[in-house]
Amino acid sequence: NSNIVQLADISLPELLEIHPNPVEGKQLCMQAKGLRAGRYKVQIVDGGGRTVHTSAINSSGVDGVWKLSLPQTLSGYYSAIITSREGRRKRIAIFIN
Repeated sequence: NSNIVQLADISLPELLEIHPNPVEGKQLCMQAKGLRAGRYKVQIVDGGGRTVHTSAINSSGVDGVWKLSLPQTLSGYYSAIITSREGRRKRIAIFIN
């Protein structure tokens, strides 16, 4: 007998967008459609994989828009990583002016 291992899809299937992109004024908006209710961690990660900013959003299970303020020192190319409590994640490339 062989054991069959199934790997769960760890990506967030919901529609997540960040705008404006490029980010202006050190503030970005994250828009979500179909995001399940719960708390989500938002990390801004540089090209070296270092987390340079962390925040969180709370979704009530309906479509929403969240505004996030970023440190004044950030500029250049980054990734925004949104992670659910279950470890499902979405990575979005962003440019910060």
